[in-house]
Amino acid sequence: IEAILVGTPVIATNVSGVPELIEDNVTGLLVRPRDKNSLREAMARMIADPAVRSRLSAQAAKKADYYGVGRMVGEYEDMYKGVTGPRGRS
Repeated sequence: IEAILVGTPVIATNVSGVPELIEDNVTGLLVRPRDKNSLREAMARMIADPAVRSRLSAQAAKKADYYGVGRMVGEYEDMYKGVTGPRGRS
């Protein structure tokens, strides 16, 4: 997320929760785990095509905003308010 927020195009392995943030060829490039050829091809594509880097970075930044601190703080506040009720601050 941090790399995306500063405009770094991302190549990541298609494992665990990674595809929730990185959508292949939309917000970054996903490669198969332990597949050095897939990684090599993705790296070559990023290096060779500045338009792809720019497009992926821009799309990823839009999606990363969803995971930003402001949203997370708001969700925590809502959660605590739900637990403590509408009493307000002491």
